[in-house]
Amino acid sequence: MVGPFKLSVEIRYYDGNRRTKTVSSSDLTDGLTTDNHLCHLSFTVKIATDSTTLPGLGKIVEKAYTCITKFPGVPEDQYAPNNFFSFENVGGSDDFLLGFTGNYETTKEDRGPYARNTWECQVSADGDVNDYRPSTVVLAVDYEGCPVGSYGADCTGRCACQNGGDCHPFNGACKCPIGWTGSTCDIVDRRVTVRKEPEYTPYITESATLICEVVNLGNRTVTWRFRNEELNRNYSVVQQTTHIESRVLIGNIVDADNGEYTCEARGPDGSVVSDAVRLDVTECTPGWRGRNCKLLCDCSSNSVRCDRFSGCVCRAGWTGDTCETTLPPPTGTTLPASTPNIQDIPTTDEPNDTWTTPVIVVVALLVLGVAAGISVYWLRRRAPQKHSFGLSEDLLRRIRQTQWEKDPGDVTFLDQIGQGEFGHVVRAQLREGGSSSVLAAKGLRADNVRSTGKYSFERELKVLLDLTEDGGHPNIIQLCGVILSKGLIYILLEYVGKRDLQGLLKAANMKASIPSSFGRECLSYARDIVSGLAYLDRSKVVHRDLAARNVLISNDNVAKLSDFGLSCGIYRELSETKNEDPLPWRWMAPECLRYDDEFSSKSDVWSFGIVLWEMATLGATPYPYITSQHKLLRYLIRNKERMAQPSRCSDAVYQVMLSCWQESPNHRPAAVSLEGIFSGMLALNKEIFKPSILAEDIL
Repeated sequence: MVGPFKLSVEIRYYDGNRRTKTVSSSDLTDGLTTDNHLCHLSFTVKIATDSTTLPGLGKIVEKAYTCITKFPGVPEDQYAPNNFFSFENVGGSDDFLLGFTGNYETTKEDRGPYARNTWECQVSADGDVNDYRPSTVVLAVDYEGCPVGSYGADCTGRCACQNGGDCHPFNGACKCPIGWTGSTCDIVDRRVTVRKEPEYTPYITESATLICEVVNLGNRTVTWRFRNEELNRNYSVVQQTTHIESRVLIGNIVDADNGEYTCEARGPDGSVVSDAVRLDVTECTPGWRGRNCKLLCDCSSNSVRCDRFSGCVCRAGWTGDTCETTLPPPTGTTLPASTPNIQDIPTTDEPNDTWTTPVIVVVALLVLGVAAGISVYWLRRRAPQKHSFGLSEDLLRRIRQTQWEKDPGDVTFLDQIGQGEFGHVVRAQLREGGSSSVLAAKGLRADNVRSTGKYSFERELKVLLDLTEDGGHPNIIQLCGVILSKGLIYILLEYVGKRDLQGLLKAANMKASIPSSFGRECLSYARDIVSGLAYLDRSKVVHRDLAARNVLISNDNVAKLSDFGLSCGIYRELSETKNEDPLPWRWMAPECLRYDDEFSSKSDVWSFGIVLWEMATLGATPYPYITSQHKLLRYLIRNKERMAQPSRCSDAVYQVMLSCWQESPNHRPAAVSLEGIFSGMLALNKEIFKPSILAEDIL
């Protein structure tokens, strides 16, 4: 007997939108949920061994027994082989003993006990029942949606879509393929469409591809024009299945390449149809400057940014080519004790997409270890010179010349409230000026922590200083001081309690019912979060790790973007590592999954959509059946999929989620716009859930 045997199930199914999907049993930890009310399902059941080569394979296959289906709630003596399914023996191979395939079209009557099936396969090499090696896999299918060709709540409507149009399973609306338009996809669509790849704005010296799609014009005549003159570049013209496609590569982009590119297509009747796209590339790759972007930026930490033409832009109080010289105080005055406010940060009237990378990263809830919370990439990545405490000399001088350094003797550590890979967070009491206050102290030992932790800790401290000195914001945790003593570094932050949004959601999910006020509270949290994001956007800071676990809820029910790690180890379970920094890929936008450091305020907006989904599902894990960021990228980009609307989520909130999940960052709403949307919902007494919510009905 060859064994032990393993059973795997590969399910390939399509729903009412004719979107084909494939999932294997290894991804089915809690079952498979389809997008629609009913579906068509086909599957393959295979029995495998630990060995890749099986001697005597033919004999084993010949003696094999079939699979039987078990249904919950059905007595075992009523099990019937191949119940509801017809199997065909498809033979074996070197790595699979036996395979069964089958097809099953669901009906409404199949819901209930048959929604969860356990497949148990028994195989014997010699027919001896004692040699059976059972192997079991559980497959759960929740049927939502109508079969292809029908729609409506009871699936009695007949789809009228023509020419391959997809029928919406609930209202019957047609989604037309390329080349067709009209309510039933019966009108020929004659058009030209131009787009740019990549969709984000590239940098000087990088490349862009312009793509022109010509539909139903009847010939192959395509012409490109640049600034109203025929383009003097090579371009391709290819006949695709549904349209003509022409591509032109703009390589090694320089200023002279900027302008409007027009694609013209001429039909057999002499008519001309055209479309245009504008190339507007003005920024150097982060860390570089100059007209040709060949000069290295060497600005110190006292700079706000590195301008392409003027070089380092210094903070108030600093000057010099690299912003390392302190401006002398005016005659007859003394230098103020506090650090001047940041005056040179660009306003919201300036473009937001030119500082995408290097990214300024704020507020990670101890998931990078305590030190990797609020992480920042300013407009270049410059390896700082390390000095005392593992911090750069510039940062140490900045702390010690201001009010931020606190006397260690004035601080009493109380109890630990968080633990991470690079340090810990403790509740502390600060006595200062005759009064005392309770704070959160985030600690990092400079003598025994990895360089990744030190670097993240320094980036975090810099951005906290910048945000707090710039006035701070009620929806972002505030810096209260820094302790430097005996090789120890502590960041003192305002203490708002131990409640994080993820824990709050999961606690609500454990209750038998949810208070009617909770949906409105969640809507208020959403407004607070985007208010904090809007402030970060104005400050040219990118969060990069927005998730429910990284939002603290104060005692007065205000949501604050924070960095405490009250759930350590989350990155080991949910993240991968890129450039030494653990990344929360389930919350990341497609451009961040594809390109390292392609973070921006609009990637934060994508993550906010995931946070909304977390709230609507009371703390569920996003994409529960996707096991890697590569699979997620394929799901989002190649398959154009998005997470389905949670059954109890309001339609208005789900539409906001979808707007946040637009593939192109330019098509996503700005954080300030989202703030207005949620303020309006609150003014109209809306909430995030539909009425009459029970915790067990959320998903």
